[in-house]
Amino acid sequence: MGELDGRVAVVTGAGVVGGIGSAVARAMAQAGAKVVLADLERTELADIPGTGSLAEVTKGLQEEGYAVSAFSFDLRDESTIQALIAFTLDQYGRLDIIDNNAAATHLVPEDKEVIAASSEVWDDTLAINLRGAMLMCKHGIPAMIRSGGGAVINHSSGKSVTGDLDGPAYSASKAALHSLSQDIATMYGANGIRANTIVTGVIGTALMKQILPPDMKDAILRECLVPRFGEPEDVANLVVFLASDRSSYITAQLIGCDGGLHSHVPWYGWRRREMADRGLTRIRNSHQDNAR
Repeated sequence: MGELDGRVAVVTGAGVVGGIGSAVARAMAQAGAKVVLADLERTELADIPGTGSLAEVTKGLQEEGYAVSAFSFDLRDESTIQALIAFTLDQYGRLDIIDNNAAATHLVPEDKEVIAASSEVWDDTLAINLRGAMLMCKHGIPAMIRSGGGAVINHSSGKSVTGDLDGPAYSASKAALHSLSQDIATMYGANGIRANTIVTGVIGTALMKQILPPDMKDAILRECLVPRFGEPEDVANLVVFLASDRSSYITAQLIGCDGGLHSHVPWYGWRRREMADRGLTRIRNSHQDNAR
């Protein structure tokens, strides 16, 4: 028996092969849930190795025998969110889990520093990352309550808890998701609804591996306490836990899945290298062991 047997989940942003959303959908299906994968039908990723469409992700899971369906929608359009929830109820008769994973990653290159910020990029980013998650809850929570309760998992980012030189719209929208989770947990806890927020570090999705410059990869790895990039499955495992009864007393929390990237002083990486250069055995051996 799977720990999500009998439950129905909607996972947004699930339409990219090798992405977090598709990994979450797979992990939930493996745990016994029926899953609706929701996303845009993307064309901009077609030339990136290792990625694929919503239809491809869904077909692959169906061929493996999982009870999954696909629904193409747009988080900026409330009517398509209503249609997504209606489709889920029509297909599976209930709703227990909302995983708000979709994000405006395509707008990140245009998300400039504040004095150069575009109002249109700001508005579109918040419409997708924040307003879209709110609307998923607005239309999904009533169905979850009728099903006896459930879990909302919102996906945030390390940019929501740190300052950066660009991306203010993305950072602000992701920071606000935690406040939304707290409000949902407070408003509907008595109805059996839990809500939590995951703060991810750098996750080695197929897309991330393509776009991250080598020198930045090295800099990030130097700052990770677990000396590797995260994998989509790391996030997916946490989502399944937060959706399951094993986390029944956990709600309104901000939970990191970042390998310790955001936990330490900003000069950690420099000090670690400096101590290794001075021949401190513990640091040097640890570095060598982790490199094997």
